[in-house]
Amino acid sequence: MPSILVFSVSKNYISSYVMQRYISNYVGSIESEFSDNISSFIYRINVQSLYFTTKNSLYVTLFNKNLSHSEKYTQLSDNISGYLKNNNLVSGISIIDKERETYHFCDIPENIALNDIDSIEKTVESGKLYMSQGYEYNGKYYFSVGLKMRNYNTGYIAGYLVMYVPESALEAMYQTYASDGGYVFIMHDGKILSHRDKGLIGSNLFVGEEIFEDGSAEIGKHYLMSRRSVDTNNIIDGLEIVSITSKSIFDKMLKALNTFFIILLFAAILLSIPFSVLVSKKLLFEIEVLIKNMYMFEKSPTEYRPMFKLYEIQELENVFKNMTRKINILIENIKDEKEKQRIAELNALSAQINPHFIYNTLDSISWILLMKNDTETYKIIYALANFFRIALHGGMEVITVEKELTHLKSYLVIQNMRFPDKFEVTYDISDDIMQLKMVKIILQPIVENAIKHGFDKMSSGGKIHVKGFLTENNDIKFIITDNGCGMDFDPLITPKKTKKSDSGYGISNINKRLKLACGEKYGLKFISSLGHGTTVEILIKPQKDEE
Repeated sequence: MPSILVFSVSKNYISSYVMQRYISNYVGSIESEFSDNISSFIYRINVQSLYFTTKNSLYVTLFNKNLSHSEKYTQLSDNISGYLKNNNLVSGISIIDKERETYHFCDIPENIALNDIDSIEKTVESGKLYMSQGYEYNGKYYFSVGLKMRNYNTGYIAGYLVMYVPESALEAMYQTYASDGGYVFIMHDGKILSHRDKGLIGSNLFVGEEIFEDGSAEIGKHYLMSRRSVDTNNIIDGLEIVSITSKSIFDKMLKALNTFFIILLFAAILLSIPFSVLVSKKLLFEIEVLIKNMYMFEKSPTEYRPMFKLYEIQELENVFKNMTRKINILIENIKDEKEKQRIAELNALSAQINPHFIYNTLDSISWILLMKNDTETYKIIYALANFFRIALHGGMEVITVEKELTHLKSYLVIQNMRFPDKFEVTYDISDDIMQLKMVKIILQPIVENAIKHGFDKMSSGGKIHVKGFLTENNDIKFIITDNGCGMDFDPLITPKKTKKSDSGYGISNINKRLKLACGEKYGLKFISSLGHGTTVEILIKPQKDEE
């Protein structure tokens, strides 16, 4: 009785579902073939574009600044007219150079064919093929296809190439798919791109007086509609194939299906009664045993061993077995983690004591030296204390630009004492960045690298200039320039071999820290040559306070 009741209630739903599935599969087969045709169409467009991407004379004309627009147009016209002659796919061509100067070779007026250059540029620059909405001119219908005009021989980009394709070329791809009592058409970005009724091209989707806005199959009074996105491997967005099918073709199929379903339903009910009784008894018994084992595991966690042969119960037992094994592993892991946590807490407490001891000891020494009027040694000790205080900074990785500069200057005080008159440092730092936060210990290793390697063979005359400012994208940028010996390699690609006793963060370490903290576009850039010094550009994303 419940089965009969469910069947009666769901009959209409099943009928509708069958129709939707049938038309969905039908449209799916069409969509698959049409996707292949679209791929072939894109291939043909790319082949057509090879004429422009391999013809150097076109690029020579476009890049010639000594020619006026009309002179360029005349020179380009000879090549374009020869290309368009006897071309069955392309009716016209437009070239848009980098300055948005257009060279239009088509009977379609330019204001109709190129009414949205912004959209062409945006789509093509994103790496996709631009496809316009359909439009009409002199009783014929067209759509535009745009792509980047790149010279394959030189790699230069001259601008954008727009081809004007007759709508009939698209219609030929699907017009043979129409079923009895129905038809197929193509949409692009919510508007009809190609249709057997040409007057509907460019309008929103509608059938009779019905408007459909979502992408699911829709059922009307006399027809069935389905729409599906066409797979173009992300080369063209928003392309859909739509099928309209008369519901009358489903009537006979649904009647036969309903009769068969009723007979099958009653047969299943009669046969299922004795079978259900036998299976349920065995199933319930094994489930009860499994539940009892679960309760036992709750009291004493041990790995479970399967004991039943019934497939369904075996699956439950396997899941329970895996669960008991993972729980036991987690219990052991928790024990290990607690021990590691205890050791880490002890290490953290020790780490908090050591830096404060260093600060206090260095401060005490500096005050004793100041009281004894030993100002030179006082400066070194005070700078060293300041250097460690900022470098350690309570274990935090983010400090202000102002503190980063203080850290650098503290380091330079010590180096100036070691190498008097060997070098001098000048600063040009914008006030806009002083209170912004950045990853710490970035500038000092770069300057240290300049002193150790750039001025290695110089006894005097070394100059370092540190410039810092805010970019247009609100990033922090430093430019550190020295007049040292320079280098003939990029340390980020081929690091110089150093002795094992060398210390410091290392150039690659700094670059990796910046990319991890800020993103892949941030980091270091070296500009250098032997005998001409080195310039290091550092791009940093302003950081937020650590929590």
